[in-house]
Amino acid sequence: MPSIYENFDGHEAAEVLAEKFGLKPQTKQEFLPRLRECPNVTCKELNTPDAPLCAKCRVPLTVPGFMEQDKKKNDEIYEMKEQMLKMQHSLGSLQQDIQVMKGLELRRLKDLVYGRKKFQQVVVEEMKLDFRTVLSQKLDPDVMMSHIKNDKKMPRIYREVVMEDLIDLKEEARKHGEGREERSMTQR
Repeated sequence: MPSIYENFDGHEAAEVLAEKFGLKPQTKQEFLPRLRECPNVTCKELNTPDAPLCAKCRVPLTVPGFMEQDKKKNDEIYEMKEQMLKMQHSLGSLQQDIQVMKGLELRRLKDLVYGRKKFQQVVVEEMKLDFRTVLSQKLDPDVMMSHIKNDKKMPRIYREVVMEDLIDLKEEARKHGEGREERSMTQR
């Protein structure tokens, strides 16, 4: 009740009436900078009004802040694309190297299998012959000379030297054989 019977001075009544009619005179208030609240719902950090980015979560608060962040993202994307292109190029060269290595390994295996089969064929053929025949063929200078003549892998100079040695060996064996025959005849 005391508010109903309260007495006002002249200026107080004018202020109350001006306030009720919306005519309240503007009073100068000092402008205090308002802190900006971060728009991120999980952050809500209070930032200075001129901050381009949130200090806590780095969300842009102003247009220049957004543009700066967008530029950084674009630069990162460009760098990632360049790295990806370099990696694709190196991956392509690695794939080519792998294909070459596979081809070489396959060829080596084929050569190994072919060499084993060839060696097995030679062993089987030699096993078909009896032991004396094999020894006589291996030690016979004529057979050795024919093998050396037909061997195209051996260098020509080396073939000629070996052929000369075999001819000398053949002549020594013939002389040695003649000497045995004469001794065996004289002993009888």
